[in-house]
Amino acid sequence: MVWRRRSGRLWQGLLFLWLPTLILLGVLNLRQQLPGLPQGANRRAILRIGDFAVNRYTDAQGQEYLDLTISIQGKPRTLINRVYDYRVQQGKLYVRGVTGAAAADLSTGVCRLYASKQYPRYRYAWPGVTLVDSIQRFPLADYRCLQALGERYQAFPNPAPGRQTLLSLGCGRFRIEQSVGADGFRRLQLADAQARELAVGYTVRIFQDIESYQLENETLYIRAREGYACLRPQGGEFTVVYYDYGSKIYYSTMPDIHIERSLEALQPHDRLLLSRLPSANRT
Repeated sequence: MVWRRRSGRLWQGLLFLWLPTLILLGVLNLRQQLPGLPQGANRRAILRIGDFAVNRYTDAQGQEYLDLTISIQGKPRTLINRVYDYRVQQGKLYVRGVTGAAAADLSTGVCRLYASKQYPRYRYAWPGVTLVDSIQRFPLADYRCLQALGERYQAFPNPAPGRQTLLSLGCGRFRIEQSVGADGFRRLQLADAQARELAVGYTVRIFQDIESYQLENETLYIRAREGYACLRPQGGEFTVVYYDYGSKIYYSTMPDIHIERSLEALQPHDRLLLSRLPSANRT
């Protein structure tokens, strides 16, 4: 009986110590799930037209990003996070980012929004905002303007302290990273870093061993031991060819990557360029 009383007091003490921490973590997690709450610190608008604003902010790691917000009763609500391109044209604001795309009529305040189902906290029909389930559901003129917006390849700093990544080249989502394997050798890998960008908690590695790559007209061509990739951010055309198509199980944060069995399925120019990329001849 004495042992049970002591054990009960011990658990009560531990609960008392950890309860504030658990409550704080619960509040922070709830805030992450609430629709439209802007993220990050040091927020400032770099473009503001009517109720819409493109803002720059800093995340917990000190990296700067952009988002698109709308003012609802004087309070900002995020429509698109991780904005990578935007344009004001013919009285409309066109925006594309990691979580979706939007076309806002600046005279009426009416906005059409596509938000990926993978990020439900951004799929909220605020007043004046109409949700669509595909970017192809925009009117043709808006669709063409949105397709003209695209990411640009650039060099990125190391993603986080302690991660064994030595360099990174990519378009914001897809990245070629040089890493050190368990055997001590350096290799290039192709990663889908979109989930990492939004702290979902995992990174998809499309290729583990890249042999060669070439950047031409904002299109990244890659040859790897596992196959080939043709990544064209402008227009959102992403194609991956696997040598071992049958046993390869590929998943992504967005179902927009076309998986092919051979290079013959690609356009002639893309097929020719990929076939000319040199092999490392590693065994």
